[in-house]
Parts: sequence; structure tokens; C-alpha cells
Amino acid sequence: MERFAGKVAVVTGASGGIPSAITRELLKWNLTVVGLDVNMDNMKAFQDELFKNAGTDVGKFYPLKCDITNDDEIRKTFDWIKGQLKSVSILINGAGIASPQDNDLQKVSAELFDTIFGANAKGTILCAKEAMNLMMENSEPGHIINICSITGYDTHCHQGNTMYVASKHAVRVFSDGLRREITRKRANIKVTTLSPGLVSTELAGKTTFGNIGGKEEILKPEDIAKGCISILNTPHHVLASVASIEFQID
Repeated sequence: MERFAGKVAVVTGASGGIPSAITRELLKWNLTVVGLDVNMDNMKAFQDELFKNAGTDVGKFYPLKCDITNDDEIRKTFDWIKGQLKSVSILINGAGIASPQDNDLQKVSAELFDTIFGANAKGTILCAKEAMNLMMENSEPGHIINICSITGYDTHCHQGNTMYVASKHAVRVFSDGLRREITRKRANIKVTTLSPGLVSTELAGKTTFGNIGGKEEILKPEDIAKGCISILNTPHHVLASVASIEFQID
């Protein structure tokens, strides 16, 4: 992680769940973190909590309001990053949405479909595009980590939430395609798909996923954050293209 010290990381959905845990870890490594979130009240509370007991040996944090389902807001946000911070070295696409209404396709509205796919798939793709543009424009070695889900690979581990699962499959396929595109362009950018099992977050409470493995224990956001740091810590010539994090079954 030393090579990223002082560099800029962008984290979407930064105020809660897995992204907030990742933000905390990145700041410990003295990175400048730009946190994107649509809810600035949550972001302000997170920022206050973040630096309440922090010492001086932490990175800088810039909370920005950005609706990642809105392509215009995404462009303006990355224009600000370019103007103020010059470039991006790390993008963590962590924002995600689930809904308890997504358990019966006959009741799924077009609006709910747009919301889920907008946040989980479209937002991931457009943020990756803008970050990649900055990385390549500045010849900046970069790493894009798309937070997917075990359900993006295995459709047997859920009992509903069809739109959520479909959106995570889209993230997986997009990540695979982007990785091949970057290889073809010989860009110095890594792409990793990080797919957790069930994690103890507010989002998990909006799904109907069963207890994976038949156990009551589930992962903590901090588990995913540490996994993310491990991936970023890989040597320059090593790519962890796909990573899955699940709890240990005794």
C-alpha cells in the first residue's frame, strides 16, 4: 500500500456499510479519499464519527454529493476531482441498493428496476469509465475494485431479489469485459471483482437471502475492507481479478 500513499481513492456509497469500512481502512494508509454519496446527512454524520478520535496520521477526506444513477452528476463529480486533485489511483465501486419489494417480479415496477440497476450496474460502469479516463490521461497506475456479490456468480444462494441478483451478474460480466479491454489497450490499470457472501449491513436487511451455508454467522463490513486492502497490496505485476469472501464454516 505504500505506493498508494498520498494518492487519491474514490469510494462510492461511502457513508455506510461496506464502503464506509473501506474508507476507514484507506485513510489509515494516508490516502486522500473522495467519498461519494447521495445522502449528505449520512455523510456528515460519518465524517464527524470518522475524525472524532483520529490522530494526525490519516489521509484527507472529501465528502461529495453524487447520485451515481445520474450520469451528469457523475461527470461533474469527476470533473471536480480532476480540477482539484488532478487524478485518481483507486476506485472502489461500493454503492449498492436492494429492496424487499424485489421478491416478486409481478410487483416490480419500472421505477424500482431503474433504481436497482441504476445504482448497482449503471453507476458502477459510469464511475469506472470516468476513473479510467483520468488514470489513462495522467498515465496513472490504477486499480478499480467493483464490489459485486456471491449472488453474481451463484444463483442458488438466494431466495428472491431477482433484480438485485441480475444487477450483480451485470457487474461481474462488465468487470470481466473491462479487464480484457484494458489489457488490449495496455493500460496500467487493474480490475478486480470482489464478491462477498452475506454481510451484516442495512442492505442485507432488505434482501430475502437465506443463511448461506446454514449458519447464523455472517460477515462484517470490516472483513470486506481488510480483503480490499489485501487486494490493493498485491505486487504491481500481480492481478487478483476475482476475489470471493465468505465466512468460515466449522
